Amino acid sequence: MFLNADSKAFLRAVAKGLKAITRLSKKPKIRVLAVIGVNRSPTCGVELTSIRRNSEGNFEYVETRGLFMEALERELNRTGLKALMIGLDLKRPKTLLKRIETIEIHIGQTGILRGT
Repeated sequence: MFLNADSKAFLRAVAKGLKAITRLSKKPKIRVLAVIGVNRSPTCGVELTSIRRNSEGNFEYVETRGLFMEALERELNRTGLKALMIGLDLKRPKTLLKRIETIEIHIGQTGILRGT
């Protein structure tokens, strides 16, 4: 991983802060259900990340997390927060809305938010 110490400290603080909010909240109980990143970004990609430009000047992509999203997910997991990682495709924003609707259906079916 190529994140510097300040970036790692920032991510650690974000994860710890989110954990504290979820732990201390009462009514309504706050939960982190998802983190939304931007696909094709070298740092914030979730499902698709740019890695370099090819000889024609076009970006090459791989199916992996960007640096920031990978590190954020690791820090969230380290603090015990499990959240869906969702990639927003800026070329197809309606797909994000469909994915959010899917999450809402999943939440309703699993009862994740009962008692909040």
